[in-house]
Amino acid sequence: MVLLDQLLANKNLQLIGCCKELNAAYAAEGYARANGCGAVITTNAQTLNGEHWAAKRVEDAYIVSIPDKSSLVEALNDFVIAQKIKAGQITGVGASNEAILRFFNPATKKYVDKTFAEQMEISNLSGNISEVDGKPKLHLHVTLGRRDYTALTGHLLDAKIRGAGEFFVYPIDAKVVKVKNEEVGLDFYDFED
Repeated sequence: MVLLDQLLANKNLQLIGCCKELNAAYAAEGYARANGCGAVITTNAQTLNGEHWAAKRVEDAYIVSIPDKSSLVEALNDFVIAQKIKAGQITGVGASNEAILRFFNPATKKYVDKTFAEQMEISNLSGNISEVDGKPKLHLHVTLGRRDYTALTGHLLDAKIRGAGEFFVYPIDAKVVKVKNEEVGLDFYDFED
């Protein structure tokens, strides 16, 4: 970035960094009103890499790619921890050759897990990011398309990517905590925390 290097080398200019483009524009406008001149320079989206994921930040969201033969949940957990995302939304599509789905049984207050080992399309993955016991917690649901065009759906414990995994992560600037509701047996949002 030749232009940015030249601007940083100029001792007559003051660099003021902002984490959001809109905030930078407001700051430059305020500076210009007070001093007669202001400017904003933005850069293209930053590419990020983890052990089992690659991502690009675009405005307030991330586009995340998970490579073939990777654990979907392990990769998304690693991504959320690496980017220090405390709350948000996840959505995506892809393909998997093994998925472990869960179904919550209210009578026993336990999940029943079932593994499906076949090539499937991840036609929809949706979920949220929160915090449980001080650690990031992904709550994911998935719809999987089978070869015979039937669908499986449920809470996703994990899946192995077989083909591609393409996800969007929308962080929010908030701390969202879940705590276990012993009467029901599930983690619920705790708005008192």
